[in-house]
Amino acid sequence: MKKWILKIQTIILVGGALLFNTACSQRWIEADAGLTSDELMSQIDAVQLAAEGAGDSSAMSRFKDLVLSPTSYIYYVDGPSLMGSALSAASLVRFNIVGRPQVSDLDLKNAIVIYVEDFTEQGWQSALLIQIDVQGESSPVTEVFESIHPPYVDNDIYYVEMGHGGVHKLTLRSFYTTDGELQTVVQFQVFEVINGVEEYIGKLGAMVGFGS
Repeated sequence: MKKWILKIQTIILVGGALLFNTACSQRWIEADAGLTSDELMSQIDAVQLAAEGAGDSSAMSRFKDLVLSPTSYIYYVDGPSLMGSALSAASLVRFNIVGRPQVSDLDLKNAIVIYVEDFTEQGWQSALLIQIDVQGESSPVTEVFESIHPPYVDNDIYYVEMGHGGVHKLTLRSFYTTDGELQTVVQFQVFEVINGVEEYIGKLGAMVGFGS
C-alpha cells in the first residue's frame, strides 16, 4: 500500500457553503473528502472493480498505472457524501461524455470523479474517471479519459486536453493553481469537444488532492 498524505488547505467555510477567494488572479476553494488515504485507495479499488470492462481500455490502463505510481497526485470527489450532492461532484448540463445523452441532473443518484496526474518518462500525464449511478439503471456508468497532450499552466490557468486513442474528447480547465501547479483543492471546468469545437458543459469538484 502506498503512503499517502492528504494535502490540506486553509479556506473559509460558512454555513456549509463553499466560499471562494478571488483576490489577484488566484482562487481558493475548500472541501473535505472525509477519507483517510487508505480509505481512498479502497474506494478507488471498488470503483475500478465496478468499472471492469467499461470505458476506453487504453485510458483505463493509463488511469490504473498513474494511480499505482508512488509519485502521482490524486484528486477525488464523490456525492452524496460529506463533500456534497451527486450533482456538486459532477455538475454537468448533459452527460454525453459518459455515453448517456438522455440523462439529466434529476436522474443522477451518485457520482464519483477521480483525476490523477504524474510526471512520467513521457512527461506529465493524467487520467480522468467519472462514474455515475443513474435512476432506472442497475449498474454504474463509467467513462475514463487520458491526456492526449501534457497538462500545462498558462496565465495561472491549468489546461489539459483529454480523450481516447489520441482523439480530443474534452478539455479541463482550472483556475485553482499556485506557482504553476494545481492547488490542494481544485474545481475543473469541463468543455466537451463537438465537431472540433469546445462547448462548456459544467464543472467537476471541489476535488480534494492526495499526494505522496
